[in-house]
Amino acid sequence: MAMHKGIGLSLNADLINGDMPTLERHLDYVADSGCDYVELILHGLDVVIAGKLNRARVDAVTRILDRFQLSRTLHLPYELNLLSAERHDAYRACFAAGIDFAKAAHCEVVTYHSSFMELGPASQQSDFYRRFGDDPADRYGKLLEFDLDALGALSESAGTGIKIGVENTAWHDPAAMRGYGRTPRSVAAHIGKLRSPALGVTMDIGHLHMASRADGLEFASEVRHALPSLAHVHIHDNFGDSTRTDGYLGALPYGFGDLHLPVGWGTIPWDDVLPDLAAYPGVWMMEIEFRFYPHFTDIVTDMRARFDAVR
Repeated sequence: MAMHKGIGLSLNADLINGDMPTLERHLDYVADSGCDYVELILHGLDVVIAGKLNRARVDAVTRILDRFQLSRTLHLPYELNLLSAERHDAYRACFAAGIDFAKAAHCEVVTYHSSFMELGPASQQSDFYRRFGDDPADRYGKLLEFDLDALGALSESAGTGIKIGVENTAWHDPAAMRGYGRTPRSVAAHIGKLRSPALGVTMDIGHLHMASRADGLEFASEVRHALPSLAHVHIHDNFGDSTRTDGYLGALPYGFGDLHLPVGWGTIPWDDVLPDLAAYPGVWMMEIEFRFYPHFTDIVTDMRARFDAVR
């Protein structure tokens, strides 16, 4: 049985908001919990400005990171979309700069939310989208080829020490967006065409639970299907309810949406999927809402016990 690389917790970009004392305090919480890894969120660190590394900020962040015995992964900005009609150049530059930061900060994995075509009239009529033809169906196929070219070039620039993980997302509105990232299976089918050893799937189990409930998919089967393609795993819980809300406080009391709860606090059938995940040799990165930081030590202890029980 393969041994996983370690257990981690993700930071929160909004709470850090570029403040170095807050970054250090939050890293303390993660380190004190007994984690092996921390996931940095690029847009909370101010290390990339206008698509380029800001060396002073990189130096300030890495000095703080080096005070902790935590290995690292990186998450790119959530709204970054290589198929954006108006912002594709800025987003791609940010992606490339994020890889440069990952090298400087010794991050092992860089996670990117999967690309999507914007279906609004302004986007569809933009000069960028019109380059790919006038027929929407034909245009989407060509955009997917463009996305693969971009991901291929970016993953090649990462070199041999960093994996790029493309994440499945659960919240895309099919009336406004058309993408390949609804499930890890669909992400794997898309990026598998490149056959790049530097490119894999970041399987977000919480997102998959929501998508499976909404689309009538067999959750455990979807997890098993993705295992050969995994570069990274995001672990958190929810109730599989895709009801849209305006904010976390309007969602948590009712169990709505992508709540990023600790394992066991929601309804994900962990006993059905953890035996399969035990063979995954990468990082088990827990993306837990940071408001639950007083529970981090118990959360990490519980996750280790769950892993040991099925390993």
